[in-house]
Amino acid sequence: MRLSASVPLRAIHLGLAFFAFAYVSSAEAKGKGQEAAPYTPPYSELVVDARTGKTLYAVSPDAQRHPASITKVMTLYLLFEELDAGRLSLNSQIKISAWAQKQAPSKLGLNAGDTISVEDAIKAVVTKSANDVAVAIAEAIGGNEANFAALMTKKAKSIGMTRTVYANASGLPNPRQLTTARDLVTLGKALQQRFPKYFAYFSIRSFDYDGDTIGNHNKLLGRVDGVDGIKTGYTQASGFNLLTSVHQDNKALLAVILGGRSGPARDRRMAELVDTYLDKASDGTDPAKKRVATAVAPISQGDAESTTPVAEAKILTKPTVVDEAHADQAWWIQIGVTKSEKQAMALLTDVRGSQDVLAANAVPMAEKIHVSGQDMWRSRFLKLSETEAASACTKLKKRGVACFASRS
Repeated sequence: MRLSASVPLRAIHLGLAFFAFAYVSSAEAKGKGQEAAPYTPPYSELVVDARTGKTLYAVSPDAQRHPASITKVMTLYLLFEELDAGRLSLNSQIKISAWAQKQAPSKLGLNAGDTISVEDAIKAVVTKSANDVAVAIAEAIGGNEANFAALMTKKAKSIGMTRTVYANASGLPNPRQLTTARDLVTLGKALQQRFPKYFAYFSIRSFDYDGDTIGNHNKLLGRVDGVDGIKTGYTQASGFNLLTSVHQDNKALLAVILGGRSGPARDRRMAELVDTYLDKASDGTDPAKKRVATAVAPISQGDAESTTPVAEAKILTKPTVVDEAHADQAWWIQIGVTKSEKQAMALLTDVRGSQDVLAANAVPMAEKIHVSGQDMWRSRFLKLSETEAASACTKLKKRGVACFASRS
């Protein structure tokens, strides 16, 4: 059973029906009785085991759909990159332009010339799905919304979202703005793995701003056990959309519904998918997986004759400094963030055991980090060239492993 103890299974369908009344935009609130656009087939659904990448259930996962306000997940992804790089901080101020002010609801209602902190902007986008704030973020990073949309599309391609095109930062209606259920799962997984600290914002159930308390449009938060984000969406062309993350009992799901007939129906269906497929997800103790893990080759420390197993690999707790003589090996790839050193090591072992993925000189690193009061572990391979890093990520993504590359 995956439903909160405060909401019994027999009551969840009725409960979701009456509490799901506010969504991504005012159009969503007004459109409860409307049917989704006439897609063929009419809707997409996808449930993926977020630990293994295995598809547990799928209906038209690669059919293109309009993302509506799930678009804002990518908008925030690019904002999190700015925070991670130090180009912005949570206290940085974002200015509202005349164009941002003109955006259709849902919005925070800020006036041109007003400013909002980056942290409040994140919360406004997550809870209120504020279109004016999403555009202001786009302008702060890209100079204008069109440039930012191009950056969004480029980022989508780089993380493996092969059928996604962005035309704006908000998800307001645009026929060119397209994605798929599979691409959205790819985005959700990449965001969780690269930005676990910032992903926590998607679990916020309300946001206090300027004397008002703004509730999150995602009504599954606090109602269905394990649901910890991430985003709803609605336009008349898209139908009722929902990207959902679930973590419970050492299991994890990413699930998507695109083209739902109504908000309540969409939420009821997502609750059913979570309840059905969380039991089928891996908790990391599958005997077959353990046998594979013990059979893979040990990770070398860069010495061709080394047989040092990954469990004994050196744990780096400080960034590696790359001198000028080794600048061609200044790149690294990250393949995951886990809750324990053991899990981080197992991930490194699994990837190193994959044939023809990593350069022989790749050095494994399990790095301890502190995220929201909790110790986490990053799994990375160091001392790669730019070409080697890009090649490894391309191959890993084809195998369902999230990966991103960066320079030291």
